[in-house]
Amino acid sequence: MPTIKYKSQRTRAGGQTDLDPGGLPGRSRKGDGMLPNLARIKSKSGSGKPLFGKSKITRQQILFLTRQLFTMHKAGVPIAEGLATMASHETHPLLKEVLNDMRRHVEEGNSLTEAMRKHPKVFSHFYTGVVEGGEQNGVLTPLLEKLARYMENEERVARSIKAALRYPFFVMITLSLAFVMIMTFIFPRFKPLFAKFGDDLPYQTKILLIISSTLQHRWYVLLGGVIALFVLFHYAKKLPRFRRFIDLARLRVPILGSLYQYSAISQIANMFATFMAGGIINFLNMLHLIERAFTNTVIKEEIRNLITKVTNGKTLGESMETSKLFPPLFAHLTHVGERTGGMESMMDILYEYYEQELCYKTQKLISTIEPLILLVTSGFIVFIALGIFMPYWRLMDVCR
Repeated sequence: MPTIKYKSQRTRAGGQTDLDPGGLPGRSRKGDGMLPNLARIKSKSGSGKPLFGKSKITRQQILFLTRQLFTMHKAGVPIAEGLATMASHETHPLLKEVLNDMRRHVEEGNSLTEAMRKHPKVFSHFYTGVVEGGEQNGVLTPLLEKLARYMENEERVARSIKAALRYPFFVMITLSLAFVMIMTFIFPRFKPLFAKFGDDLPYQTKILLIISSTLQHRWYVLLGGVIALFVLFHYAKKLPRFRRFIDLARLRVPILGSLYQYSAISQIANMFATFMAGGIINFLNMLHLIERAFTNTVIKEEIRNLITKVTNGKTLGESMETSKLFPPLFAHLTHVGERTGGMESMMDILYEYYEQELCYKTQKLISTIEPLILLVTSGFIVFIALGIFMPYWRLMDVCR
């Protein structure tokens, strides 16, 4: 049976999962994203090459699977029968194989959670933890609906962030290609005229001449440098200190860093609320599950610090007050929820609040990027125009 290797917008955690004595899933291999949702097939040989034409199990497919499970369970359809029905109508070969394998395990007397844990690279620790809580406490139907809504919200936020970044990315790529074309094919036509001026050229023109000459005659050096940087970055990511530097930069980069942070803490709030709705009331168990759902090393360190402080007798709210990840409002309302016994509803409030803040910041990012792109484009055009026309203006002054 092939192994499924998965990744997503927010995590790429994987590995074989067992239950430890505390009832928590075993640790998985580390990745570098945020939440595990996408999948791809990896052969036993470890080559990582797809065995089928389309190898990925997408986030939307997992979301649709969750919706189907919710609908069938709500209608009273037995789990094994529901999985068989879903598998018979499934067109994706990998997902079909996963559903059939889950059905076999359920028919053998295993729970749905145990069947899902046979595929740890498809169903994350968070996912199986929610399902386990629902099965143990008899609230699987509402928790599946809550899980589906959570995934829908995450997908919506991910799409909005991608949409915000797609336009500036497209503009920068277009400008870069236009610049290369101008410097390679158009600007060299002016070189004979510029040569008459000798060293008496504006600095803009000198810079453009150097760039044009490099692109024409030493393009292979630039190409080799880009490839070398790409390879170096690829291998450097495997070094713990460099990876931590990248993960920290994601949280501290202007504008985008706050988006990343708000996305993480909104997920944490929703995980707490979902786990508590499923009957998991031990904060340490929840923190362990949440820590394993994230693979950003900085976020994992912050959650491990929470685990240590809670283990030493502090409340969750008090532990969050000294954390750099959680804003004061999050820590304060968590403390209020602990004191009043309304942690689940408080976490739902925090999740909705930070989801709204995330949407607001995304819109603010779009409104900030648009004038910046206009400014960069204008500067690009002005710089090239000055580099070309300033020698002509000097020549006209000499002729006068």
